[in-house]
Amino acid sequence: MSRLVPTLPGLTAGGLGRFRVYIGLMLLWLLARESPVAVPFELHRSYSPLSDNVPIHWLAASAAAWRGVQVAGMLAALCFTVGWWTRTAYVALVAALLLTRLAWLHSSGQHDWVCPLAILVSLLIVPWGDGFSVDQWRHPTVDPEARDPRYGFALFAPVFVMGLAFAAAAYAKLTIGGLAWVTTGAVRYHFVDDAETAATTWGLWIAAHPSVAVLVSAGAVALEATWIATAWLRSARLRLLAAAGALSLFLGFYAFQGALWVPWMMWLAACLPWDGWRSLPSTPLRRAPAVMAGAAIAIQVVASLTAIEIEPLMSPYQMYSGTYASTQEFETRRRRKLQRVEMKTEIGTIDVHGGAADSLADAIDGGPLNDDAREALDSACAAAAAATVDVRVARAKIDWSGTHVTRTWTRTDRSFACR
Repeated sequence: MSRLVPTLPGLTAGGLGRFRVYIGLMLLWLLARESPVAVPFELHRSYSPLSDNVPIHWLAASAAAWRGVQVAGMLAALCFTVGWWTRTAYVALVAALLLTRLAWLHSSGQHDWVCPLAILVSLLIVPWGDGFSVDQWRHPTVDPEARDPRYGFALFAPVFVMGLAFAAAAYAKLTIGGLAWVTTGAVRYHFVDDAETAATTWGLWIAAHPSVAVLVSAGAVALEATWIATAWLRSARLRLLAAAGALSLFLGFYAFQGALWVPWMMWLAACLPWDGWRSLPSTPLRRAPAVMAGAAIAIQVVASLTAIEIEPLMSPYQMYSGTYASTQEFETRRRRKLQRVEMKTEIGTIDVHGGAADSLADAIDGGPLNDDAREALDSACAAAAAATVDVRVARAKIDWSGTHVTRTWTRTDRSFACR
């Protein structure tokens, strides 16, 4: 491995063109697979201050406008892929992706796009049309074997920015959870928490074996803390090995928690040998690439030190950074995740959440009703014009003692008289 000095991997114009085709096709596919759904103004839920403005509110509320931006982005992705008006097409593509992410923020979080969009913005300085493009076919100006530091930046930025995100995630775990994140095997709790959406039951096996959970926790933090060094690897084989390590982390998210972050995973292709299997030469990190790299560092440091998240461009990556001292503490603190409360009336079933749900669950066992619970009951009584409301509480009982952690649901019913 090269020394950790400010250098970029060397890349030819031809290699840049091949990488561009891959990136363009991936972004075209990601845009095409989305199905925008207009969200009425009164239901807008801004997950980010960047989305809380009139143009984005209007875009999120208009299916036609949203679809128009999406189609424009797909056309830009197609032009970018073939290399026609390449720089302009790339700017339009990034703008379309940003606008549609901001529109989505009125109905759901876009955490899986924070790092990918940061990468896309940093790559605005790359002369994408210099290799293997219609632009060069029409007006040849660059030799396919020519090299430019900005070409290498196309491989450096994805690895570097993702490495910063990984390092920030490790920093969050070790500052919020401390070493206890490793010594308690914190992954076991997160795997149980997300078991219902996980693609496999492997996480529940790990959760039932504390020593294995400790090893997995330690391995995850170690990989996150050190992966940024991949940006300075020049051996094609070592870069592939590093990509495989990061891919195992992403596949673990899917297998154990059901999170498939394709917008992140696609950038691991920056570790592939786009110029063949020879080791990449190094070029100095200067001028525009240095400014972009410095900006990425500054933004991540601010986000991590202040714990500020501004989706879809900035995050301290603190999700899954907490841990629990014991299984009992986990079950106590995650009570709301382990219970489901609903009120049944003649006109339908109403799900209850928050403090009202807690109070109704306690009242099932003879406890008093708080104001929130009483208000929820009164609303159900008024809506159904009924004398009683049936409340059902489903509670999850977790068994940590088997070969797999299991969750068994029990139901309790009680009728409450209307006032």
